[in-house]
Amino acid sequence: MFISKKFIVVLFMGFLALAATTSALEYPSLYGDLPKYPNAELLDIGRQQSSLRDGLVLKIVSNDPLKTIVGFYKKGMSERGWTTPPRRFSSEDLYSGAFKKDNLRFQLQVMRTKPGEETMTIRINFMER
Repeated sequence: MFISKKFIVVLFMGFLALAATTSALEYPSLYGDLPKYPNAELLDIGRQQSSLRDGLVLKIVSNDPLKTIVGFYKKGMSERGWTTPPRRFSSEDLYSGAFKKDNLRFQLQVMRTKPGEETMTIRINFMER
């Protein structure tokens, strides 16, 4: 089977164009004015984006330290009137906690992406109860 160089170049250029259009995700409108970590990249938004009753899931990555990321969300949520129940878990490589406001719940999990790496994965579940 023969594949021409022109075909390979066109295929490669199409791949680059697709990568450029899919790499910059926007926060969904349901996320509202909640804190958006500034030094991070939004990697994935769950399939469901039309109702908070079914929950909204976000996956974000950052190279910042865990304590910096968690501190940003704690401060931002507190400034917006959210409370933090005392039940949470924290270690050097993992934080898991939640915030509440009226009938809304914001669950935050920050964890080291891979052992020995600096990259942190931020998972957010935002829902109506």
